[in-house]
Amino acid sequence: MASDSETEPESDAGELDPGTTDFATQLTQRELSPAAEHGIDLGIVARNAQDAMESLVGLDLKDIETDDTHYQTIENNSRAILAFLDNVVSHDSGSISGVQAIQAAICALLDGSFMSLLFDYRRIFHIIAAKAMSPGSTSSLVVCWADVVLVKLSEAIVAIARGGDELPREPEFITLRRHKEDDLLRAAIQLPEHWRDVATVVSSDYASPGAKRLALCVLYGVYVLGPDLGTTPWVYALSAAELLRCLQLHVEQVSATCEENGAAEVTDETKISWAMAIALFAAADLETINVSARAYRPHTDASLLRLLRAIMHCGHPTRLAQPSMEPFSALNGAQHIVVDASHVTLWSWYVWDDVRLEGFQTVEKVTINWLHNRGTFSDSMNPQDLMDRWEEGLAPDLLRSSQSATVILQIITRVCSMLAVTPKTASGQEPLPLLYKCIWAASCHLSSKELDMRSEVDIGHGLCKLYVLLQNSKVELDMKDLIILALASLDTATLKGVMQTLFSDSQVAFISRTEESIRRLQTSVSDVKMRRLLSYGDHRNIRQLLQIITLFSHHEIIDCFSGDLICLFVRSLICWLSATPSNAACIRTVRDALILCIAVVDLSSLSPNARNSSSSKWHEPLLQLISQSHRADLFVATNFAAYFVLKCPSTNISSATTVEAWAYLSDVLMMIISRQFVDAAEPLALLVCENICYALNVLLKYSTENAIQACLSSPWTARMCVDLRSIISRRNVRIDPYFKILDDNLLYSARSFIQSVNYAVGATEDPSPNVPEIRELSELTAFYIGGFPRLMPRFARE
Repeated sequence: MASDSETEPESDAGELDPGTTDFATQLTQRELSPAAEHGIDLGIVARNAQDAMESLVGLDLKDIETDDTHYQTIENNSRAILAFLDNVVSHDSGSISGVQAIQAAICALLDGSFMSLLFDYRRIFHIIAAKAMSPGSTSSLVVCWADVVLVKLSEAIVAIARGGDELPREPEFITLRRHKEDDLLRAAIQLPEHWRDVATVVSSDYASPGAKRLALCVLYGVYVLGPDLGTTPWVYALSAAELLRCLQLHVEQVSATCEENGAAEVTDETKISWAMAIALFAAADLETINVSARAYRPHTDASLLRLLRAIMHCGHPTRLAQPSMEPFSALNGAQHIVVDASHVTLWSWYVWDDVRLEGFQTVEKVTINWLHNRGTFSDSMNPQDLMDRWEEGLAPDLLRSSQSATVILQIITRVCSMLAVTPKTASGQEPLPLLYKCIWAASCHLSSKELDMRSEVDIGHGLCKLYVLLQNSKVELDMKDLIILALASLDTATLKGVMQTLFSDSQVAFISRTEESIRRLQTSVSDVKMRRLLSYGDHRNIRQLLQIITLFSHHEIIDCFSGDLICLFVRSLICWLSATPSNAACIRTVRDALILCIAVVDLSSLSPNARNSSSSKWHEPLLQLISQSHRADLFVATNFAAYFVLKCPSTNISSATTVEAWAYLSDVLMMIISRQFVDAAEPLALLVCENICYALNVLLKYSTENAIQACLSSPWTARMCVDLRSIISRRNVRIDPYFKILDDNLLYSARSFIQSVNYAVGATEDPSPNVPEIRELSELTAFYIGGFPRLMPRFARE
């Protein structure tokens, strides 16, 4: 903590007197050597400090004032604590060992009960010193060992809070350093007798700036750093409401000074104090919000935003129309305090949740740097690994309240404006990693279903604009995949609302840009020579466009695209993949998305040229694609099943098609029933089994009699029927969770299927009433599996 030469007490205001205990003098004047210089493990020093604190807790305070036999014990304990704190201040955080012991010691120091005890010791030793003063002696400012501990603790708190950022240090004379140490001790002795009253110092008109900084620092340690380590500070004497009242006065005082002098004239130490005040205010405010509605404090909120703007270097909002979307390359100490304390970012979303507010750019800047510093990002990492890490590190804070969606949407909107004016590739564009996290956050908000429809429409609008603005680098393709996952979570009414806003958006023509991409890829796919030039990125683009078409068709807004173009695109893809070796990368990338697209989209109604042709023309090409697929590809299997469920009632199925499709689907269902899918494929198998069983039922109902007899005469069909009857009768009570879920998921479809089989073989005269003419596709559930977003069809039960 640095002194303020203009406002600190002058040296002749009173001589510092360490009191009657000699060890206090030694503590204030000695030089502590960092443990690393002597090869001592800091973890050992931390454990010694923790033992010392436990020893101080065990002493009887009533005996200390009258019994000086405890002084040696107290001296040893205070030395151990100071040695630990001195090493925390001077140690290189990158080389610290014994992290658990160090965190435990810091947590114990910042615990409210120990802080209250330390002030009790301080009060007792001040009384001892006052009694020991000789009659008639000159007035002295009494310092005890507890004051020294508070000073050193404040320095350790700053060292931890600034996140490794070193304050600028200049060579200084010993006398100047001693003067600063004296100033710090003078600040310490201005603190009140009791811990519960320390907050009053920050709002006092009589306390020196040094005393206010010290009080803020210690309060920050207990109420911000402490909870991060597991303490519960609000159970002690000081309440959040009391702390807020004191901080409110302090913030308005320093904000006026900031406005008068300008942020550029403020020292780093002062900005650190401002940051601590903001973090404290946020913590106390959030604590009161948990109990009652937040108080209306427009003047205080404006003052806080002014301080926050000065810390984040955002300048005046009217002078900076388009601030940079890039995070800081390195945070200074004050910025570390604001950004590293996640509750400050969360609180800023709650307090300033309107983008029209003057200074909202400051909230954006805090969020940008918070996202940048939280959650791993690497171009080489698998997207699933990234999302798993973000789910753990970011989601709990992002999804705690819906207000974060406002800031995320604003960042996405600003990036869209940048890309629309100056499109760049990922290799030279810094906002892309930030944008990746924002798209993921938007997807999380949409899938949570906790936003109002207006917010969902706005986010969907921003994501659709991004989809056509992003290019084809790996990172941008990964982001497009996330956008598809996000759009898949929207219901029909919301997605229609998104399309209405896109039609009126003159900045980005979503429809024309999407059709341009379809046209370009269709041209490449149709030409044999150009096919060879298609890259993996082009294959992923094709997949993404097929999924966009599938989603829009499911939600009945496919008419916004050219029907002729879509039909030509799908037909070209079928021809291309049918002529491609089964082990080609393009097959694995595009196949399941193409099958689902053909199943969901009514291609015959999209194009006048296709209306006179039967939907059955897709049977043979699809079967050729399916024959190239391994039975273990569950997404191909469930999409193929969806095709027959949705198309068979309206088309004529040849006997050969029925037999081939039956063999394929029954093989997959038997593999699921016999549990041949393991690891990550197990839950997927349990999800798709009902679709496959129902598709077999549809084939049985709408195929020719010869085809049905051929299917039922297979010994594999007989075995499958035995297993399905067992599931229906519940004869086998299965304990394994897999088979319990399997029985529950298959029960309805299995019962319908067996009734259809009984009717087909003449065992009953009544056809199954549980097989409707056509089963409604209720939803397309989105997953991210195997490096791609997957859309799984789910059918409504009658």
